[in-house]
Amino acid sequence: MKRACRDRPLPRTCLNTAVATHAKAKPPVERRQRRRVPPMMLASGGAYVANVSLFGACAALGMLRPMRIAEYVGMVALWLALLFASAAWAPKLLGSGARSTFGQLLFAMFPGLYVAAAMGDSIGRIAFAMLVSGALVWGVLWLNARLFLLLTLSYAGGYLLLVDFLHWRQAGSIDLVAECVIGASLLACGVSIAALGAYVSSVRSRLVQRSAELRETMARIELQTIRDELTGLANRRCVLQTLREAAGPAPTAGRVAGPLSVVVFDLDHFKRINDLHGHAAGDEVLRRVSSRLSLLLQPGHTLGRLGGEELLLLLPLTDAAAALREADRLRREVAAIDFADVAQGLRVTMSCGVASAVRASAHAAIDVDGLLQRADHAMYRAKSLGRDRVHAAEHAGG
Repeated sequence: MKRACRDRPLPRTCLNTAVATHAKAKPPVERRQRRRVPPMMLASGGAYVANVSLFGACAALGMLRPMRIAEYVGMVALWLALLFASAAWAPKLLGSGARSTFGQLLFAMFPGLYVAAAMGDSIGRIAFAMLVSGALVWGVLWLNARLFLLLTLSYAGGYLLLVDFLHWRQAGSIDLVAECVIGASLLACGVSIAALGAYVSSVRSRLVQRSAELRETMARIELQTIRDELTGLANRRCVLQTLREAAGPAPTAGRVAGPLSVVVFDLDHFKRINDLHGHAAGDEVLRRVSSRLSLLLQPGHTLGRLGGEELLLLLPLTDAAAALREADRLRREVAAIDFADVAQGLRVTMSCGVASAVRASAHAAIDVDGLLQRADHAMYRAKSLGRDRVHAAEHAGG
């Protein structure tokens, strides 16, 4: 029961301007993948253009037939088209950032191996090893150590398979020692980059964790600015902001023209409770009363703490007669709360002041200050009449 008022949602008006600011959910996978498409295409396209330029230089030196470059460009263009189509129409196929990057870098090996197989000698295939090392660097920002090592082993294994294929096809014309040195260099370079990638991945994980903790802390801080710490109810700022929102012109924010009522609750003889039983007992009384009232609230009604032992209940689209009945129902419920465990013989009652207002027109706002003043005066009138009762203010328009 003590947690009831803390578990009750706060007014949407307050949440929209406070907690929601720092509690934004991550965009769905589809949106994140679509965002990545332009920079991803630009980076991949730039890398492939650089590769084509290098292969063009190899062709000019007689190491590579121009037709192989055209075939390479065709394979890359097809891959980029499939990548773009997947991100645009089926982004879930790409998976997370790490899996997507791993797949792209793994695919990049095959066109490169195709061109490397067409190179005239091992010197030309050194260019392939350099390009592979450059491609591995792209993975530093996304891949963890396990994926990085798997990618490195795939590249080195692919190159060794290529060498084995060339040795079988061109027996006697392949320098196995030179090819093995190139493969070993590729593997060593990949392992070094994998170590760097592991470090970057750990730093990125810590940054993501710290960012999540910061958002959570900011959300808690913002929540404290709209929730009363003792009772868990909306605090003065929040409940008054909600009241001003409800009292605005009816057409604004989809409001419906109708009466607006407020009830000011004040616990009777609260100072005496603090003096006789201590402030801890007074705090427990406030918590228990707030919890009980929160459990009894009707949908659309808002309860907040104005300060001290004074609470404010907002009743949108409720006329004076209905507000009186609701206030009296809540008053009787509070009077029935058992406080024997707080102090023997303790009985708590409250005096209630009710005020209602209607708009002069659908486009007119209600005078919030005047409405609160009338409810406050009605509450003091209830106290002067003997306490533990509800009193209605005289009716007034917007």
